[in-house]
Amino acid sequence: MQKTSGFTLMELMVTIAIVSILSIIAIPNIIGWIPKFRIGGASRDVLAILQKTRIRAVKDNTNCVLMFDTGNARYTAYLDDGGGTPANAGNGVLDGGERVLVQETLAVGIDITATTLPGDQAVFNTQGMAASAGIVTLTDTRGNVRQIALELAGGSRIQ
Repeated sequence: MQKTSGFTLMELMVTIAIVSILSIIAIPNIIGWIPKFRIGGASRDVLAILQKTRIRAVKDNTNCVLMFDTGNARYTAYLDDGGGTPANAGNGVLDGGERVLVQETLAVGIDITATTLPGDQAVFNTQGMAASAGIVTLTDTRGNVRQIALELAGGSRIQ
């Protein structure tokens, strides 16, 4: 009696057919998840930079500002210390000598559609408190929306 090992051609063909059918069903669903992952990642990035800006205000004992550019899906965090000119300290404007902490653009297809922050800026004082509460709204090309809320105490969260 001969021993045979391995797969028959029929077993191999059935396995390939099953894998093909499962791929046809699964790939569109996976592609549909990608925008949700992108906007989720972008909202976590904005949340992280809000927290880092707050920590930096306390660490450097100076006001820090996170400025949102809604038209270009970009944000900039900087130390609002006047850049060597004490008269400009705390004015909420990025002056020439002030140190930029972060300047980032969101991923393609994700926009900062609105903020309820005055001047589209989150301002943190030396105790880490926010000058005002507000919400930053992110939207992707498929209409998925994420909101990041900033509280007066300086805390922030994704809603």
